[in-house]
Amino acid sequence: MDKTKAVIVLLVFNLIAVVYFGNSLNKKISNVQTNVNSELNNMRNNVMSLESQIVNGVSRVLEAQDDRIDHVDYTVSEYDAVRKRASLALEVTLKEVSPESKISISYSAEGGPSGEAELVEQSGLKYGTELELSLEHNYEFEVWEQSPANGQRKMNVNQQRLPLYDDFYANRVSRSESGTSTSKDQLDADFSFAVKNLGIAETEMERVYVQVWYGNEPYDEIDVTQKVMESIGDYNQIRDKYNLAIASGSIDSSVSLEQFAKDNHLEKLKPGADPQYSFRHTIKFGKDYPELELDIAKAKQLSFRLVITFKDGYRYE
Repeated sequence: MDKTKAVIVLLVFNLIAVVYFGNSLNKKISNVQTNVNSELNNMRNNVMSLESQIVNGVSRVLEAQDDRIDHVDYTVSEYDAVRKRASLALEVTLKEVSPESKISISYSAEGGPSGEAELVEQSGLKYGTELELSLEHNYEFEVWEQSPANGQRKMNVNQQRLPLYDDFYANRVSRSESGTSTSKDQLDADFSFAVKNLGIAETEMERVYVQVWYGNEPYDEIDVTQKVMESIGDYNQIRDKYNLAIASGSIDSSVSLEQFAKDNHLEKLKPGADPQYSFRHTIKFGKDYPELELDIAKAKQLSFRLVITFKDGYRYE
């Protein structure tokens, strides 16, 4: 009887051991399968991503081969800030043109005007036309060729853009990252921005202000125009040359300091580049706004907004 019990106990322990090792083995196999499936999924995703990149790359190459537009540009000859209209010279450079062909464009704006215009050959493969358009729209246009050999064919694969509203208003000012830093004695607010160079005197920057907000209310507004101007070059030398030029009568007093710097290449910019500005506005605790009794904790309630006015009346804020 005792031997029978011993055998039964031994069988039970063996059964438990088999079940335990069986479960452990199943878990290990399951983990291996999970890892394998994960690796396979990653491999599939990588292959699909690579396939997509190859297809997109080939598509872009084929589109570039089919697209006969090399370059599109425009310059503004007349600007009416009140009516928000401009006369501009549109220039299209083509990659190829059929013999005895005529080139034209058809343009449209969502919710705005549409029309057609013939492009006149200027030199080589450059064609252009004069357009008067509203600046309250962005435009899209197609370029067409009409020739005895090929009839009518579209020269562009994708629609060409003429982003007048973006250039004159929406994107005239582009902000870079700005931020604040606080020490025990002061708060520094750093600003950085660029102004689109449209080549038009009326669209030049006029004044720059920093609005100081305390809590949710505007508290102060500071004119920082001179500080901003100092960031485009050696301000003192530019200012001295500017004053001398006015005193000698070589320029009219209506010419702005910024325009004088551009005309005489006294700035840090390359001709035609968008002016870049960076400056710091500092608030010293105890000296500035003593009524607020500012310290590191209370300074967290301060915030800042940049306001820029332009000669044509446009206001960025």
